[in-house]
Amino acid sequence: MSKARFTEKDLHNLGFIECEPGHFCPSGRVPGISSTERKVSKTVRKRPKTVTKISKNVTKVDLFVRLVEQELGIILVPEYEFHPERHWRFDYADPDRKIAIEQEGGIWRKGGGAHSRPKNILRDMDKYTQAALLGWKVIRRTPNQLATTETLQLIKQAIQ
Repeated sequence: MSKARFTEKDLHNLGFIECEPGHFCPSGRVPGISSTERKVSKTVRKRPKTVTKISKNVTKVDLFVRLVEQELGIILVPEYEFHPERHWRFDYADPDRKIAIEQEGGIWRKGGGAHSRPKNILRDMDKYTQAALLGWKVIRRTPNQLATTETLQLIKQAIQ
């Protein structure tokens, strides 16, 4: 299975510009998403906010949310709070199917990232155990693995 990633050239060809280091913004309006929240009734699922205003003329788009929506037709909710008592959040979640995607960053950093310290490893273990007990399927990826065809395949497998 090949691992496809968006390169800077791909993003530029799609009309995105680098608005800050490592973050790409649409040079114009992104089709299908407005930067303002729309009002919906309680029975209709609210579309997650995938577009964030950085300044008056620049908008930041969560490309992973857009990729999953475009390729799989699934709308992921960023920073989804899943536990009824604790304030734990998943980086991305599909609450209807109880599928979560966690991005484990900083694990190869000198001195380690937050997720590689003993206290935080124990905290993450507790979080993932509680998520499993609540029926969640959690896909854990590094930042380099996130926007790949392998991750899309894992999401497809989790749906089945």
